[in-house]
Formats: sequence, C-alpha cells, structure tokens
Amino acid sequence: MTAVTPVSGAAPKVTVMMMTSPGFAPYFRQAIESVLMQRTSFEFEVVVGDDNSKDGTREMISEYAERYPGRVRPVFHVERCGNCVRNFAATFPHCRGEYVARLDGDDYYTDPAKLQKQVDLLDAHPELAFCAHWTALFSDDGGILTERYGPAHYRPVYGLDDFLEDGPFLPTSAVMFRRAGLAPLPAWFPKLPHEDLASWLLLCRSGACGFLDEVMSAYRSRPEGFYQGSGELEMWESQVECLTQLRRNFGEVVQGPVYRRGMARLWGALAQERRRSGLRWSALAATFREALCRVGEPARWKDFLRVALFLHLPFLYRVTGFLGRGRKPVPPSKGNSVMHR
Repeated sequence: MTAVTPVSGAAPKVTVMMMTSPGFAPYFRQAIESVLMQRTSFEFEVVVGDDNSKDGTREMISEYAERYPGRVRPVFHVERCGNCVRNFAATFPHCRGEYVARLDGDDYYTDPAKLQKQVDLLDAHPELAFCAHWTALFSDDGGILTERYGPAHYRPVYGLDDFLEDGPFLPTSAVMFRRAGLAPLPAWFPKLPHEDLASWLLLCRSGACGFLDEVMSAYRSRPEGFYQGSGELEMWESQVECLTQLRRNFGEVVQGPVYRRGMARLWGALAQERRRSGLRWSALAATFREALCRVGEPARWKDFLRVALFLHLPFLYRVTGFLGRGRKPVPPSKGNSVMHR
C-alpha cells in the first residue's frame, strides 16, 4: 500500500526518482538539495519513494514537499518493500517525466548542469535509450576512494553485450533513461534480487547507452547502503541468481556466448568467495558451473585451469607452476558488480 501526493498539470520533461530507506536521514538533505540546485531550461519534478523509514527521513521528505509544492512529490510506502527492487517497482509508476534520472537518497549530484547535459544528449540522439557519466566514489567519512567510478573502459556508447558480460557497471546516480523504455515494468521485475541489470537490459531493447566523459555525481560507499550491507559471499550469490532469472525471463535476448562469458565470470568469482568462506565443496560446484560456461572458449582455459588449481588443489598449483607462472589469481573486481547500490 502506498500514499501518494495528488498531482495536476502538464508532465515535466524530467522526473528525478529518489529512493530512501531506514538509515538515510543523515544524508537526505544533501541529496535532495543537489537536485533542487539543478539549472535547467525545462521543468523537472522529484519523486521520492520512501520505504517506511522511521528515522526522520519521512518527515524531511514532507518538509521539502511543503516547501516545493508541485516539484517534490512523496511516495510513502505504508508497508515496507524490504529491498530496493520492490521500492523501485512501487515508485516508478508515479514518475511522469519523458526522462527519468536516478538518485539514491544517500548519494548526490555534483554538477548543477547534470540534468541539462543528459537531456541535451538524449534529445540529440534518439537512438539512445539511456545515458550515464562518471561518478566520484567516496567513503562515509567523506574521503575520496575513486575520482572516476564507472565502467572499466571508457567508450561513448555501450550496448546489450557490454552489460551481459560485465554486469551493471553504471552507478545509479549517473543514469538518465527514457521512461517509455521501461514502462510498464514486467510482472516478474519485483521478484528479482536487484533492479539495475534488469533495467539496463530492458532499456537496451530500444537503444544503446550513451556515456558522457564527465564526473557529475557522487556515490557514497557505506555498510548500510541499499546493497552494501550484504557480505561478499551473499553479493556474488545474488549476482548469479539475478542473471539466471534474467535469462529465464528474457528468453532469446539473454543467451549465447556473451551471456555464457558473463555467467562464467560470476561463477568464477563465486567459487573464489565460497573457498575463502571455507565452503570447499560448494566452491568446487561453482568451478564446475564455470567450466560448463567456458566450453567453446579454448583461449580462456589456461586461466580457468590456473584459478581452479589454485582454489582446489593448491599443492598441485605450486608444483605445476607453468600454468600460472607463479602468480596468484586476481580476485574479482567489485567495480563490475551487480551490487553497485
């Protein structure tokens, strides 16, 4: 059940869709002020989906709704959604803009022209379904961890295969998309572990993702964030489950060699994390699943065997050092994680 402020008048050009949950009170003012400072040539609204917060966040949202009537619209979930994907699914239908920009309630925009720049890009390129940019990654105490957080390799345009193989490498606060590319959400959407990858794949059905080579937002890395409360093992388990469900629901769109490479990456990362957690046999099972995904990729089998030996037969790994040239396998990168937020 959701309580929504009634609205009238013409739909704005852009909806900034914010999501909050318990624990966001210390950060919410900075987040929403960064939206209200935006300088644009068009009208925009701020729709805030709050997951039944009891820490003062809801009162702050109401305060801003009173100060900015018609611009800030609360969407209060009376019963807890429990996770970000259900919050997203319950809030998104209330967005009216032609374009929707994302922002979680503990992050913020850093460039007052961010919305304008992204709208200009999408207006000029109808072949793009969405766009993004670099984000600064910083710790909860304000320290900068990474000045340019995002994809591993910059390109002006990314497509379906990039997200299948590398995961949802776009920080939430960096994304703006065409609302028509997601509306209406499929019935299976709220059942997913996370919304990011599913959103990007759905959008890729109608176009590519443009990327602006600028830093225009900040992503706060904190243990109590939407995803970061999860441990490493749970994170990789969830990634595997998410991509598995997406294949089941997308059918022919999510399959083929690119999908298999993406699943191989996830199974390999999960095998390493299970081994670190002392789950020897389940780690071996994950390695077996990775091997099935690697069938048909002989060029990658040397690296696969090197990692498999290191994880499961370390003595043999040391004896047969020719496979790894004495190097340890590199742990999986969090940068390409489904658990961005």
